[in-house]
Amino acid sequence: MSQKIRVAHIFLTLNIGGMEKVGVDLINNIDTDQFENYVICLQEQGPLAKNLNKEVRDLYCLDAKNGVGLKGLLEIVRYLKRHKIKVVHTNNPAPHLWGSLAAKICGIRSLVHSVHGRGFIRYKKGAMIEKFASKLSKSIVCVSEDAALQRKLIGIPSAKLSVVSNGVDTDVFYDEQPTNKLLEELALKEKMVIGSVARFSVDKDQETLIRAFKGVADGEPDLVLLLVGDGETKQRCKDLASDLDIASKVIFTGARSDVLDLLRLMDIYVLATHTEGLSISLLEAMSTQRAVIATSVGGNVEVIDDQKNGLLVPESDENALIEAIKELVESKETRNVFADNARKTVMERYSVRAMVEQYQALYIKHLK
Repeated sequence: MSQKIRVAHIFLTLNIGGMEKVGVDLINNIDTDQFENYVICLQEQGPLAKNLNKEVRDLYCLDAKNGVGLKGLLEIVRYLKRHKIKVVHTNNPAPHLWGSLAAKICGIRSLVHSVHGRGFIRYKKGAMIEKFASKLSKSIVCVSEDAALQRKLIGIPSAKLSVVSNGVDTDVFYDEQPTNKLLEELALKEKMVIGSVARFSVDKDQETLIRAFKGVADGEPDLVLLLVGDGETKQRCKDLASDLDIASKVIFTGARSDVLDLLRLMDIYVLATHTEGLSISLLEAMSTQRAVIATSVGGNVEVIDDQKNGLLVPESDENALIEAIKELVESKETRNVFADNARKTVMERYSVRAMVEQYQALYIKHLK
């Protein structure tokens, strides 16, 4: 094609999160000989906007914090027409609804929507919105087989559904010695570190992880829990650590931009979530060659082969998580085997290049 295909990627925000990180990685790795990228944020841009590469032609923010509505919809329509957009790619519920309506008004044929989780459709209103928006979309891309199954159950036709796994840049996320500066900053020299990177929320269930850590830490004086992220349950988790008398052994870093460096500090990575599409933080930890433990929910069970490249435990099961952590704390050999296999899994099945190629093929398919 002589003329580049113009793609508008629509997000709620580019705040720090797994879905947003995947979106930025996709944009930054698209073939710019074939495509031109435009980015729309319905609310604020967010800190990940600065990670977009200079190939992005335009970044537009509606600042619609109180809802998009008719005025916001018309703004999106005008933007798509002004820039002669040929492909609209939406991410998560609100962008899906408003982006699909705008694309329909503009007569845009190639409308791709990415489903990054399953939480929204647990609510009747959420399921109704997603089902309606899906009628306007050409392709609903799920990040895991589990996420695809959930969409089938609410009545989205199988013909519209496809699975494109999240991808990680394995050339960036690889094992390396952590920096002395960071070890000193967080007082982690000579410590064994259990860590997690996730937004603090009920769904991510850091509380069960903290309780399980208490069950192991009492017999392991050099064990530390490193929790990276921010969110609504963070203070509750801090209070829990104090109540359990382990506050001195639990480090809350807040939101950080140096996630790769923090992963390299960790000996064991734990994802104690209740619900998951396909966790980018889990894939990044595995690519960085960490031994991982995750709950057996959503896409986690598609990534982790229990006792081979990590451990799976039931959600909310404090005792099972205690035993899994103990198993890895007590055996460096097991940690190393799982870590090596985790890295191989990501390189073989979850590379960013494979993800990008599948999305590009979908863009072109629906233009025809």
